Amino acid sequence: MQKTIVLASSSFKLAYKLTKAIAGDFAFKHVKPNMKNLAKYDVVFCAIHERSTIEHHNVIELNPLNSLFLLKVEVLNAINDDLVDFECFIGIDPGNTTGVCIILNQVLIDSTVFYSKIKLVSWIKMRLKELNNSIATVRIGDGGGKNHKEIIELLKKVMPSSIELQIVNEKNTSKKVISTLTSHEQSAIRIAKRRGYVI
Repeated sequence: MQKTIVLASSSFKLAYKLTKAIAGDFAFKHVKPNMKNLAKYDVVFCAIHERSTIEHHNVIELNPLNSLFLLKVEVLNAINDDLVDFECFIGIDPGNTTGVCIILNQVLIDSTVFYSKIKLVSWIKMRLKELNNSIATVRIGDGGGKNHKEIIELLKKVMPSSIELQIVNEKNTSKKVISTLTSHEQSAIRIAKRRGYVI
């Protein structure tokens, strides 16, 4: 059964951002902060400074100014008790256009494409910092010519020791499906979900 995320808030900005952040992964309900009968939900989210208007034993405040990435991480953290126990996989589809994604506890947190390997590595570093440098596995496809080797060398120079690097067989990861994501992002997701060998 799909978990329902309940936002009891008068902030339409937060409601919009949260809808965008969790669409497809969770059911979403936006209600007034003073709504009765919230007790049936395990956790209720609200905007900062709204906690006192909500009658519930487990209220989590969210900052409407946070990025979609951080909002999604905060929601996952709240409903899963502890980020430390999370499985975090970063998938990279190497090539002249490089797809990358982050999957946290089987939920896609973020994905994008890069044309610069340096920008790709900087993005990964920034995301890991936002996750408090959680233990993660970076899985890199074995295709893309020399691109995957160059990406690996860059990652080895900057990644903390808690990050495991794996090479993954890219066979059948390039199948395209109708999606708002690019084919490179879709491939990165398949790579992130596939077990590789440690390098």
